[in-house]
Amino acid sequence: MITSAKALLKVVPALFCLAFSIESFAAEIQLAWDPNPETNLAGYKVYYGLAPGNYSVAINLGNQTTYTVTGLAVGTYYFVVTAYDTSGLESDASNQVSATIGVSATLSLVATPGSGNVTVSWSGVNNATVTDWIGRYSTGAGDGSYGEWKYSSSCAESPGSSPRSSGSCVFALPAVAGTYEYRLFANGSYVRLGTSNIITISGAGAAPALTANPNSVTPGGAVTLSWNGVDNATVTDWIGRFAPGAANTAYGDWKYTSTCAQSSGGAPRSSGSCSFTMPLTTDTSEFRLFASGSYTRLATSSTVTTGGGGTPTLTAGPGAVGPGGTVTLVWNGVSGATAADWIACYFTGGGSGQGWMYTSSCSQSAGASGALSGSCVFTMPGTPGTYEFNLFANNGFTLVAKSGVVAVN
Repeated sequence: MITSAKALLKVVPALFCLAFSIESFAAEIQLAWDPNPETNLAGYKVYYGLAPGNYSVAINLGNQTTYTVTGLAVGTYYFVVTAYDTSGLESDASNQVSATIGVSATLSLVATPGSGNVTVSWSGVNNATVTDWIGRYSTGAGDGSYGEWKYSSSCAESPGSSPRSSGSCVFALPAVAGTYEYRLFANGSYVRLGTSNIITISGAGAAPALTANPNSVTPGGAVTLSWNGVDNATVTDWIGRFAPGAANTAYGDWKYTSTCAQSSGGAPRSSGSCSFTMPLTTDTSEFRLFASGSYTRLATSSTVTTGGGGTPTLTAGPGAVGPGGTVTLVWNGVSGATAADWIACYFTGGGSGQGWMYTSSCSQSAGASGALSGSCVFTMPGTPGTYEFNLFANNGFTLVAKSGVVAVN
């Protein structure tokens, strides 16, 4: 009687990478391996991932000894194969092979300073994904030390619906004097595709900037206001919500930048962010940043549209963190929200959950009421790999929304 996979499958298959190719919108890697001689062999499984020994994808191929992996983004991939018998016993893994999908030789990334902003343009990105992203860096900084960042698919910190192999995004002019560059990365990772020219910010320099994210939410949704470049900040600098074109005195909701509340305190903040809850009615708003409890306007955001209904959304950012790092989960448009709606973290491609929380409390104890929209901070697993988040309804497994990919490197 056979009692172990090793006793049955004496020959571990030898794996070969035959070739790889890059096309306009997808890349593929061709694999082949030696057949096993056992008569009760049932088939083979291919495992692969973006880190040695960490295989986030498993494919059951049946009894074949070649396979072509398609639709791969830029990066280095690691592969092993196993054999299994008719009883389901599985062999040890084969030797590991790897292959790198490269970038276009014609890729271009250009930073062009303007009045209070920098336009970053790119072209020639093979295998673009919605989670490709651009970050601002002080020259010489490590890839993990980015400042302002945006997905290339949306020019925001939540991915868009379609990848862009070329395009442009506008960034705020850096607030601190120095030399800067912009870097383009693949698929929510730190696989760098390109680096821009260096720009120089001199003197006290940059004008204050105020950005709103996202630019469209459902009634009662959350919007994050971020500012930078405020020289001589005070604890009574404040942000107000306005109808476009309204007088500076005609504000709706407002908050001090020092506390993100309507009472000042703490320390002045020359840069930072606060969250605002949008009205429960359909309208268009803009936000304005003022100095020292006055109506001296320092900066104005782009407009934010509050609309009705629509498809629920879930975003996770930033798109890449270190092991045990944190990401912010933002959801919008969850009609009929309940206190038991919950978000779970998974390896991309499935598998067991890697942590979860209720949207009503940002913990594993349900809150008092459901949240149509909101945000929670989630601590990522310590295992490198690529992850995604699912939002489920009312303690069940009815999928409401799915996030983009977050890479742990």
